[in-house]
Amino acid sequence: LPVPEEITMLGAGFLLYQGEEETLPINGVCFDGTNNGDSEPLSVGRKNGLRALRVRSIRRAVHPERLRAIQRMVRRQGDRAVFACRFVPGLRLPAWFTAGTLGMPYLRFLLIDAIGAAIMIPAFILLGRASGEKIAELERTVEHFTLIVGFIALALAATFIGHLML
Repeated sequence: LPVPEEITMLGAGFLLYQGEEETLPINGVCFDGTNNGDSEPLSVGRKNGLRALRVRSIRRAVHPERLRAIQRMVRRQGDRAVFACRFVPGLRLPAWFTAGTLGMPYLRFLLIDAIGAAIMIPAFILLGRASGEKIAELERTVEHFTLIVGFIALALAATFIGHLML
């Protein structure tokens, strides 16, 4: 599923809070998943170039105006722009795609992305772990809310059926 990686990292931190996972393996899994996921838009950009924008879902994710702005930024700032985009949700995918269209070598991209990910991943995992009690409280609230909504739906259905039978 196309889920923002920050959500996954916070969830990984919550698993640490619950004692269900260990720190190093969960960081490794998040790191591997992040770098593999980040490689996809770069590969699409390298392989297909701007022709990929003919595909509606890609064009929606990489809006032409945003693409031009990112192209200018990457041309001016180079590796620093690609590194900075790692920390800006919503810019990552278009930046990685743009880096691919501009022919950034895969190993250079991987190194830049890995350095950024090595900073970001542990930070979000620790945030998820530190927020564990609040996340657990939210989980309980949602569970109670779900029960209440379910009860209301059943009561409305029973009332509706009762009126139909009368």
